[in-house]
Amino acid sequence: MERYYYAALADLLGYQAPNRVRELVSYFGSAKAAFRAGSRDLKASGLLKEGLLSYYEEMYQGDLPEQIYDYCETHQVAVVTEYSEEYPPGLRELSSPPAVLYRKGTFPSWKRTLGVVGSRKATAYGLENARSFARYLAGQGVTVVSGGAFGIDAAAHQGALDGGGCTVAVLAGGFQHLYPAAHSRLFGQIAQHGALVTEYAPWVEPLQKRFPLRNRLVVGLCSGVLVVEAALKSGAMITARLAAEENRDVYAIPGLIHSATSKGTHQLIRDGALLVDGPEQLLQEAFPQCAVPAKKETELSLFDQLPSAQVPQAQQVFSWLQEAGSQSMEQLAEHFSWSLAELSSVLLQLEISGAVRQGPGNRYMLVV
Repeated sequence: MERYYYAALADLLGYQAPNRVRELVSYFGSAKAAFRAGSRDLKASGLLKEGLLSYYEEMYQGDLPEQIYDYCETHQVAVVTEYSEEYPPGLRELSSPPAVLYRKGTFPSWKRTLGVVGSRKATAYGLENARSFARYLAGQGVTVVSGGAFGIDAAAHQGALDGGGCTVAVLAGGFQHLYPAAHSRLFGQIAQHGALVTEYAPWVEPLQKRFPLRNRLVVGLCSGVLVVEAALKSGAMITARLAAEENRDVYAIPGLIHSATSKGTHQLIRDGALLVDGPEQLLQEAFPQCAVPAKKETELSLFDQLPSAQVPQAQQVFSWLQEAGSQSMEQLAEHFSWSLAELSSVLLQLEISGAVRQGPGNRYMLVV
């Protein structure tokens, strides 16, 4: 039950929890002892100022740990304290790490994580970029982290799911008040293929003042943050600023010069954020050591453009050129037991699709 006492302390201390819970537990020897301490002992510790102590006493409920336990057991929610081995290592690097996390789903390995954020009132251009970047990155083993909100957040989560990868949504309230409610189905999918995460007890409402605090968790869970679209004054810009302050890389996608949702990303680029114009470039910049072989997006669909009868042969040629590098017609003919006419036809179709080109010395090579 120790972690539920820890969670109860965090709930009672509110915005002071990231700093005060750890100090109270250290002073009293355990979360249970700290929670059971009376007002006189709490005051004697000198850790809670008068205003905070008054608030703590007003909100105190003796069965609060049991309430949290009952909810978590009933709704399959895990409680992760900062002392737990499951606690994401990146959060420990924050200047104000959350004392406790509530989790629905499964944490990823955190080896390759990227925040994808942007405007709630996104353009079609921004939504498509968020989906396509997240889909590609998730397919390469990158966990996509965002805030579950309308617009870019939702598009990024959906793209990661479409890519068959993992995504994490960081929420600004408790699980009894999932926000936005219209995303309940999306949140269910995220919990199945990643995790929903919040630092707030189940009954805490997602008030506006909690969203900037939520953004620091998005930053802490990632090695970098991609801003897809953002107005100059927006939550995404706050996240980008937090990322820079917490020594995370910031990436930005350029947009239309007359679009209000491009003003923020352009300002970030002027301030030093890395301009990215494709998911392959972003993968190379953010995760150059990525162990998952990077596939070109066009490889995933290029065979759809070919006559169905030639697809098996085209796949074989494509794979062989990936392995062997550039090849002459004679070398290809020697490797494949097809007629010259068949081989020439397959190569022509691959050239038309843009997957193969003929280079110096009439050698065929991949261009995707």
